[in-house]
Amino acid sequence: MTDNHDESIDWRVRTIHDASSIRAFNEATFDDTDGSGDLGRLAAGALIVATTIVIDELFMDIEMLAVGGDTAPGDRRDFLVLADLPERFASRYDARFARSFLVATVAVTARLSLDCWSAPASVGEALALSLVVERARNLLVEHEIVDAEAAGELYKGFEDAAFDDLDHQWLYHPQSDGVVNTFGAAASDVIAWFEQNEEADGCIHPYSTAQ
Repeated sequence: MTDNHDESIDWRVRTIHDASSIRAFNEATFDDTDGSGDLGRLAAGALIVATTIVIDELFMDIEMLAVGGDTAPGDRRDFLVLADLPERFASRYDARFARSFLVATVAVTARLSLDCWSAPASVGEALALSLVVERARNLLVEHEIVDAEAAGELYKGFEDAAFDDLDHQWLYHPQSDGVVNTFGAAASDVIAWFEQNEEADGCIHPYSTAQ
């Protein structure tokens, strides 16, 4: 038995164990196409693994910004999480933004462990959860749990249940700069991404509006 095979088994075991941290959704939320139950648990556990990775990488991005004088990155490709946010607004991703995005990420992913789910309470939270889901998909592909096509389908049930809408995806559209969001602020006002969505059941973290 190869070391790679052993590592793959270990990753599966750890990830299935991590699935128990998600209490806001049951396994049926995740499309378990093989019917065994393991795939649903792996999909849930991968969200927890992805959450940890994204939060750790945001700390690294913030440290990198501090070295650069807290200004927006000159080359977004040097960053780990900020590089995956809508490219057309990259010049506005400074230290203040990165700290607010970190808090939004912690806030929205913490609700996965609660008994009752509240959808993202801001555009920033929606973007953060979306990045975590995408990272979870990539992890399942990297560890050869599913192929890319299956990974694309695996979280659709979760996305339907977790998001009130997918309006945040318009920020990736090249013509979104002039779009006005539900808070009455232009999409280009990235700090407004962290303002409370009055239609959301959940609440933003106080840090989001304290700066």
